[in-house]
Amino acid sequence: MFHGLLTTLALLTACTSAARYPSYGTLQTAQSSGVLNVVINNTHSPINLFDQFVQSDLANLIETLQANDTDVRVVVFSSANPEFFLAHIDINYFLPGYESALPFFDPGIPDMTFPVALLWNITQLPQATIAVIEGVSTFSPEFV
Repeated sequence: MFHGLLTTLALLTACTSAARYPSYGTLQTAQSSGVLNVVINNTHSPINLFDQFVQSDLANLIETLQANDTDVRVVVFSSANPEFFLAHIDINYFLPGYESALPFFDPGIPDMTFPVALLWNITQLPQATIAVIEGVSTFSPEFV
Protein backbone atom coordinates (compact mmCIF):
# COMPACT_ATOMS: atom_id res chain seq x y z
CA MET A 1 0.00 0.00 0.00
CA PHE A 2 2.82 2.42 0.86
CA HIS A 3 4.47 1.75 -2.53
CA GLY A 4 1.16 2.52 -4.28
CA LEU A 5 0.87 5.81 -2.35
CA LEU A 6 4.41 6.81 -3.35
CA THR A 7 3.66 6.02 -6.99
CA THR A 8 0.47 8.10 -6.85
CA LEU A 9 2.33 11.02 -5.22
CA ALA A 10 5.06 10.83 -7.88
CA LEU A 11 2.45 10.90 -10.65
CA LEU A 12 0.66 13.86 -9.06
CA THR A 13 3.96 15.74 -8.75
CA ALA A 14 4.76 15.05 -12.40
CA CYS A 15 1.29 16.18 -13.47
CA THR A 16 1.55 19.35 -11.40
CA SER A 17 4.93 20.14 -12.91
CA ALA A 18 3.63 19.46 -16.42
CA ALA A 19 0.66 21.74 -15.80
CA ARG A 20 2.92 24.56 -14.64
CA TYR A 21 5.23 24.25 -17.66
CA PRO A 22 3.03 23.07 -20.51
CA SER A 23 3.79 23.18 -24.18
CA TYR A 24 3.19 26.76 -25.22
CA GLY A 25 2.62 26.10 -28.92
CA THR A 26 6.08 27.13 -30.15
CA LEU A 27 7.84 25.90 -27.01
CA GLN A 28 7.94 22.41 -25.58
CA THR A 29 9.06 22.09 -21.99
CA ALA A 30 10.31 19.23 -19.84
CA GLN A 31 11.49 19.51 -16.24
CA SER A 32 13.82 17.15 -14.43
CA SER A 33 15.95 17.60 -11.30
CA GLY A 34 15.71 21.39 -11.19
CA VAL A 35 16.41 21.81 -14.91
CA LEU A 36 13.73 23.10 -17.27
CA ASN A 37 14.47 22.23 -20.90
CA VAL A 38 12.75 24.58 -23.36
CA VAL A 39 12.77 23.53 -27.01
CA ILE A 40 11.90 26.31 -29.45
CA ASN A 41 9.89 24.94 -32.37
CA ASN A 42 8.16 27.64 -34.40
CA THR A 43 5.94 25.56 -36.66
CA HIS A 44 4.72 28.79 -38.29
CA SER A 45 8.18 29.27 -39.85
CA PRO A 46 10.70 26.92 -41.50
CA ILE A 47 13.58 28.97 -40.01
CA ASN A 48 12.41 29.32 -36.40
CA LEU A 49 11.54 32.98 -36.92
CA PHE A 50 11.51 35.12 -33.75
CA ASP A 51 7.94 36.22 -34.47
CA GLN A 52 4.94 37.14 -32.33
CA PHE A 53 4.11 33.46 -31.75
CA VAL A 54 7.51 32.66 -30.21
CA GLN A 55 7.63 35.99 -28.39
CA SER A 56 4.19 35.52 -26.85
CA ASP A 57 4.99 31.97 -25.72
CA LEU A 58 8.35 33.06 -24.26
CA ALA A 59 6.63 35.91 -22.42
CA ASN A 60 4.19 33.46 -20.81
CA LEU A 61 7.01 31.12 -19.80
CA ILE A 62 9.16 33.95 -18.44
CA GLU A 63 6.26 35.32 -16.41
CA THR A 64 5.91 31.94 -14.73
CA LEU A 65 9.65 31.65 -14.09
CA GLN A 66 9.86 35.19 -12.69
CA ALA A 67 7.69 34.09 -9.79
CA ASN A 68 11.03 32.79 -8.44
CA ASP A 69 10.10 29.17 -8.85
CA THR A 70 12.41 27.25 -6.52
CA ASP A 71 11.76 23.95 -8.35
CA VAL A 72 13.66 25.27 -11.38
CA ARG A 73 17.27 26.33 -10.92
CA VAL A 74 18.41 26.18 -14.56
CA VAL A 75 16.62 26.88 -17.85
CA VAL A 76 18.14 25.37 -20.99
CA PHE A 77 16.94 26.79 -24.31
CA SER A 78 17.47 24.72 -27.46
CA SER A 79 15.93 24.44 -30.90
CA ALA A 80 13.94 21.68 -32.56
CA ASN A 81 15.24 22.96 -35.91
CA PRO A 82 18.75 21.57 -36.60
CA GLU A 83 19.56 24.41 -39.03
CA PHE A 84 18.37 27.43 -37.02
CA PHE A 85 18.46 28.14 -33.32
CA LEU A 86 16.40 31.28 -33.92
CA ALA A 87 16.31 33.29 -37.08
CA HIS A 88 15.94 37.04 -37.16
CA ILE A 89 12.96 38.90 -35.82
CA ASP A 90 9.97 39.16 -38.13
CA ILE A 91 11.02 42.09 -40.35
CA ASN A 92 7.42 43.22 -40.73
CA TYR A 93 7.95 44.60 -37.24
CA PHE A 94 10.11 47.38 -38.73
CA LEU A 95 7.85 48.37 -41.62
CA PRO A 96 6.09 51.75 -41.37
CA GLY A 97 2.51 51.33 -40.26
CA TYR A 98 2.99 47.78 -38.96
CA GLU A 99 1.26 47.34 -35.64
CA SER A 100 2.46 44.45 -33.56
CA ALA A 101 -0.06 42.52 -31.55
CA LEU A 102 2.51 42.67 -28.75
CA PRO A 103 2.71 45.69 -26.44
CA PHE A 104 5.58 47.99 -25.59
CA PHE A 105 7.18 47.18 -22.28
CA ASP A 106 8.56 49.66 -19.76
CA PRO A 107 11.18 48.42 -17.29
CA GLY A 108 12.34 52.02 -16.92
CA ILE A 109 12.92 52.56 -20.64
CA PRO A 110 9.59 53.76 -22.05
CA ASP A 111 10.36 53.06 -25.71
CA MET A 112 11.70 49.54 -25.19
CA THR A 113 9.97 47.27 -27.69
CA PHE A 114 8.44 43.99 -26.68
CA PRO A 115 11.11 41.78 -28.34
CA VAL A 116 13.95 43.67 -26.68
CA ALA A 117 12.16 43.67 -23.33
CA LEU A 118 11.55 39.95 -23.65
CA LEU A 119 15.26 39.26 -24.06
CA TRP A 120 16.03 41.70 -21.21
CA ASN A 121 13.64 39.76 -18.97
CA ILE A 122 15.46 36.51 -19.75
CA THR A 123 18.65 38.10 -18.40
CA GLN A 124 16.80 39.04 -15.21
CA LEU A 125 15.44 35.57 -14.40
CA PRO A 126 16.37 34.18 -10.98
CA GLN A 127 17.35 30.92 -12.72
CA ALA A 128 20.60 30.36 -14.61
CA THR A 129 19.92 30.30 -18.35
CA ILE A 130 21.79 28.37 -21.02
CA ALA A 131 21.30 28.52 -24.78
CA VAL A 132 22.36 25.40 -26.66
CA ILE A 133 23.00 26.92 -30.08
CA GLU A 134 23.42 24.58 -33.01
CA GLY A 135 22.97 25.85 -36.52
CA VAL A 136 22.59 29.48 -37.47
CA SER A 137 21.61 32.24 -35.07
CA THR A 138 21.23 35.70 -36.53
CA PHE A 139 20.95 37.51 -33.22
CA SER A 140 23.55 40.08 -32.32
CA PRO A 141 25.96 38.91 -29.60
CA GLU A 142 24.39 41.28 -27.07
CA PHE A 143 21.09 39.38 -27.39
CA VAL A 144 22.41 35.83 -27.12
